[in-house]
Amino acid sequence: SVGRYFEVRMQQDRRLAPLAAHHFREAGLSSDELLAVSVAGEQLLLDGAYARALESLERAMELQNVVPELEQRDQLALSLQLNLGTVYLVTRGFASKEMRWAFDRAGALARRVGAHEQLFRVLFGQSVSHLFRGELKGASELADQCLGIANETGDADLLLEAEFAVGNKAFWLAEFNQAEAHVQRVFELFNPERVMHHVQLFAQNPRMTCLTYGAWNAAVTGHFELARARGDEAWAMADGMNHDFSRAIARQIQGITSQILGERENAGVRGEDLLRLAGEFPIYRTTGQMLSGWAALEAAPEQALAEMMSAWGGWQAMGAGLAASFYGVMLAEGHWRVRAFRDGLNFIDVVIDGARSRQELAFESELLRWRGELLHGAGSDEAIPQLVAAVDLARERGAPAFVLSASTTLARIQVAKGDRVAARAALETALAEVPDAESTVPSSNATTGRALGAKPVPLVQRARALLADLR
Repeated sequence: SVGRYFEVRMQQDRRLAPLAAHHFREAGLSSDELLAVSVAGEQLLLDGAYARALESLERAMELQNVVPELEQRDQLALSLQLNLGTVYLVTRGFASKEMRWAFDRAGALARRVGAHEQLFRVLFGQSVSHLFRGELKGASELADQCLGIANETGDADLLLEAEFAVGNKAFWLAEFNQAEAHVQRVFELFNPERVMHHVQLFAQNPRMTCLTYGAWNAAVTGHFELARARGDEAWAMADGMNHDFSRAIARQIQGITSQILGERENAGVRGEDLLRLAGEFPIYRTTGQMLSGWAALEAAPEQALAEMMSAWGGWQAMGAGLAASFYGVMLAEGHWRVRAFRDGLNFIDVVIDGARSRQELAFESELLRWRGELLHGAGSDEAIPQLVAAVDLARERGAPAFVLSASTTLARIQVAKGDRVAARAALETALAEVPDAESTVPSSNATTGRALGAKPVPLVQRARALLADLR
């Protein structure tokens, strides 16, 4: 009778479903428990109570055979596997085998029952899994399939998620103009009233998650104030939702943006924030450790590098692959700062080969820049040609921030070799290509459209300081 009481009440308040499930389990009423525990799993997922959601969903999986009809059982199992995949994404990691298995099983069920929305969720989850394992070819194909289903069904929610997925892989493929086009499309499609629907199905607010590569893309293409504004918007949205997983996403956005801009202290603070959140969301531990280590490289390079290499080993053991190039950039600097030039070259060559084989190209020019630094440290004549190649690659891909970073390194070495004219030309050309190199910035793409006050960007400051010495 207590179970029946909560069963009736949970129709108005789904948060009472765990209580109904508990009492039905105590009474040995498996069919009733299955319904209640399935509802509980969905609601706990929506509330961000991921550990409890996992417990409820796994219990529902144990009970699913009490459903006599095969078609109904398949539909229930499909829903449970999709929700499990979403929970595993958050709690075990984007590249976890549990997440992959859940979405693979859901895929077989979705095709059997012919459910378009569920099949989209399967393909989306599989795309995320491939992406974070560093398998960009597979991720790209699956993201394109998502876009095809979304266009076929005309479902605005699915189209929004598909645009995010396609834009995300475009960023990592170094297709920066395409990535920004998809960011703008996500912004056009976004409906604030549908946020919790997306959180329940995909564990994220799509506009906020789009701000990941949206902010990094803006930073790479030299729109520094826009990059910061997007990071700040992500944090405001996450905090407003009171959703810790979204807070972790937002801090990662801000931390990586700060690293690209050369803001060592800010990156370190965001790294520490991520480490505090990593207790519940371990997938963000590596980024937190890397950003914290990178921030400490100037003050304590040996200790910082050791901690970063430990994080690198743990990250590889998780089966992850995406962002190896980004982490590799910071680790290459660590080797350079401790003057381990030969070890650094051996390390970075492996990272570059891996990034190219996976087509993870967004940070390739930065890897080449640090390879040039390490070659110079090792006394090699190949340093300047390597840095010229880094500048050319960044320019070819439309990445003015990376053109500037590589040109600054190149100019510094040219000055050391007595070629001040070439150094000055390299810096002047690179600075002219950066949209936000001056003290003002257009605000046409900013969230509010208001004028944005520019802050100093260390990446630009270093280049300007060196150029001033050459005049």
